[in-house]
Amino acid sequence: MHPDASRASLGAVWFFIIVQLVFLVELIVCDNWLKQLLTHSTTASYVWLCVLVVSLFVTNACYYKVWHSSPGMHAISDVALPDDITEEEFEEGVLAKEICPECRLMRPMRTKHCYDCEVCVPKFDHHCFWIGGCVGECNHHVFWMFLLVATITLSQATILTWSAVHITSKWTFLTNCVQLLMACIMTCCVLFAGTLLGVHSYLIVTNQTTWELMKRHSLPYMRDLPHYIVPFDEGIKQNVVLTCCDAPKRPPRVWRIPEDVEDPDRNGFNWLNNRYWSCC
Repeated sequence: MHPDASRASLGAVWFFIIVQLVFLVELIVCDNWLKQLLTHSTTASYVWLCVLVVSLFVTNACYYKVWHSSPGMHAISDVALPDDITEEEFEEGVLAKEICPECRLMRPMRTKHCYDCEVCVPKFDHHCFWIGGCVGECNHHVFWMFLLVATITLSQATILTWSAVHITSKWTFLTNCVQLLMACIMTCCVLFAGTLLGVHSYLIVTNQTTWELMKRHSLPYMRDLPHYIVPFDEGIKQNVVLTCCDAPKRPPRVWRIPEDVEDPDRNGFNWLNNRYWSCC
């Protein structure tokens, strides 16, 4: 295993441990608030706590799922080099970014070699240290689901923490100050997770990846297109179906640039990216 891949897996373990510790510390910090909440013994109080516990469980389950998910691999028939390829043709293919020099395989469009995982990832989005692997064509929907439930859980936890800050009438360093610090930390966490959720929601409904969004001007198949053209966009509904329903059930797709790619209205008017404005 590549050394960076080992560190990535270790990062996933540490992320899982840190999440549990943060919520444990939060429950300790919010101890007074919880006691008052349970003292009232209202149905709504118990329901609220049950929802928080269930949300944490679902978040952990989604994290475990994305941690052990695969971004996908192209079928050998789609990426194998011709038997009669010469060394000169190989070098020319590498320079044109049509051949991966590490895997010694054809590099289909939207595929990128990950030097941490040591594989070529179809529809490469990014390598995530915290899940110990890559986000690609076959697990982008799982990563999005994890971000969704994590944002919901963190929002509930943030509300709980800020409520605890105001429940103590007498200011002491070990109560209000620590609770305020935890509230600020949880607020930063929910803003970070919410931003990631928004970005990846945008990427899914426009059929883009983080890599394409960040490296658009250097990718051979995108750099010559107008900034408002998303070459693989097939309409919001079809883009969601491709990512969430179609990709998990089939081998990674070999993408092609449509012939009418420069027609801005080929899938109807795009409210997110068009000649007048663009979200990103």
